[in-house]
Amino acid sequence: GGDLNLVGSRGPLDLLLSGLAGNGGDLVTVDTPVLGSDAWYTWRDDQSTFGPGRLDWLLVGDARVVQAFSLDTRVRDPGVIAGWGLRPDDSAVSDHLPVVVDLRP
Repeated sequence: GGDLNLVGSRGPLDLLLSGLAGNGGDLVTVDTPVLGSDAWYTWRDDQSTFGPGRLDWLLVGDARVVQAFSLDTRVRDPGVIAGWGLRPDDSAVSDHLPVVVDLRP
């Protein structure tokens, strides 16, 4: 997975999902909602004319997803962020958000 920049078509994603798992089966996408939000984006650029979107995708085969999310520190409570050792603007270092996935065999 990674920055697939899928804009306008799922075609490339569908090709990646087909038959590439270690056992010859299909891969599946991992849902990565923004932590603490109902939003679903992995890319955000407040200076852009484009709204936030999902450009980064994680694909897994036989692994079990325990937890998965994107982290946008700009939409979290500053007190919570400080408790994690982060600053509210830490996610702004890149236009792509950190995507966190905990996998188990």
